[in-house]
This record gives sequence, C-alpha cells and structure tokens, in this order.
Amino acid sequence: RRSRPLFYMPPAGPRGVGVGDGVKRRIMMGAEARSKGYYDAYYLKAARGRRLFTLEFNKLFEKVDALIMPVSPQPPRKIGDPAIPLETYLGDVFTLPANLTSLPALAFPVGVFEGLPAGVQVMGAPFTENILYRVGRVAESNTAMPGAPWTQARPEAAK
Repeated sequence: RRSRPLFYMPPAGPRGVGVGDGVKRRIMMGAEARSKGYYDAYYLKAARGRRLFTLEFNKLFEKVDALIMPVSPQPPRKIGDPAIPLETYLGDVFTLPANLTSLPALAFPVGVFEGLPAGVQVMGAPFTENILYRVGRVAESNTAMPGAPWTQARPEAAK
C-alpha cells in the first residue's frame, strides 16, 4: 500500500510569474492558433511545415555529423541596458531549429564579448548526443578562459 502520492504537485502560484512578455505573447499566439476556428488554417499548416523542416534537417545530417552555430544573432546585453524589441524577439532564432525538430543541441560559452560570455551551440541528428558532448568537450578545452565568471561559479548542490 502506498502512503504517499505517485507524483508531487507544487502549490499553484499566480500565472505568469517569472515569464517574460515575449514568452507570454508566444503562448497566447499558440493557444489562439490551436483554437477551434484557426486549427485548420494555422495549426495544421504549421505542423506540416514543422515536419518538412525536420525532414530537411535529417537529410542534412546524412552529410554532416553536427552543425555549429551561434546561440544568438547579437551579443548579450548588459544588465540594465534597454531592450530593443526586435532584438529581443529574434534573440532565440538560432535555437528554434532544435526546438522545432526535436533534435539534440548543446550550447556552451566559447569566449567573451565586451566582458560578457558569448556562446555557440552544436546541433546533431537524433540520438547523437554523444557526438555533441565530444564536440563540446573539444571546444571547451580549446577555448579555455581561466578566470571567466562561469568557470568559477558552482551550483550550491555541487559544493
């Protein structure tokens, strides 16, 4: 006999706490596109497009083991710098292919740009995480930046 529940459900808090405006906007657009009146017009077309996009990436990975690309099209903003709406909106454009195709990707810092970390991502075919980890390890060992803030920071659990 089980004395506790099979899963833990944290207490519900206010919706939207810790979620940026851009994320909220995308959630609302997605919910609207899946609603009854727009399902055929938008959702099915998007699902078909996603499938074609995935097939194209799968063809590409028949020729190469991995793709290396930036994480973001622009350098990071300093804390307190004003957000430029278009830059904010396009900030994750290079990470979208992995999310849309459900392909594995690994992002990691490789340098410093104006005192802030700059990163790249490696994307691979389905079930090639081992290749991504090897590429990441080689890149990390060849771009070692002693004293960089992210090399010093350790999560509390790791101490």
